[in-house]
Amino acid sequence: PGDAGGGGGGEPLSSEDGDPEMLITIPFTNIVKIKSIMVIGGDNGSSPDKMRVFLNRDDLDFETVADLPAVQEWTLVENSAGTFEYPTQFRKFQGVSSVTLHFPSVFQGDVASLWFVGFRGEGSTHQRKAVTNVVYESAPQPQDHKSPIEEVAPQMLQ
Repeated sequence: PGDAGGGGGGEPLSSEDGDPEMLITIPFTNIVKIKSIMVIGGDNGSSPDKMRVFLNRDDLDFETVADLPAVQEWTLVENSAGTFEYPTQFRKFQGVSSVTLHFPSVFQGDVASLWFVGFRGEGSTHQRKAVTNVVYESAPQPQDHKSPIEEVAPQMLQ
């Protein structure tokens, strides 16, 4: 398999011989809102004919996607000129940190080819960051959890 897209003279991303199914995960560095997706497939029927999309999942493989409902599915057209975009159900494509594209089949043949996958939408300046300062308390410590009554009560008793 080669690099998808890349502009100018590269090789398409191709599935294994005899199995046209492809699964591609694309992580984003910022949170995005996706309005549409463009797919440019190969010639001679090697273009995918269906696309299923999953959002914010990093645990998917071919077995998992077969059993999961997609966020949205499209029946594709052969789009070698890159003139057709597939609109998303925009309300479902908010707050996206990664996209997994599942292409289960092609128009004809047993090898899928992709030249380009593009997204149109909006980026956010919000970046995902791991939690770095966490305090974990396995058992409560009463001295750490005083209520205002407990602070005033000893003074009243004196």
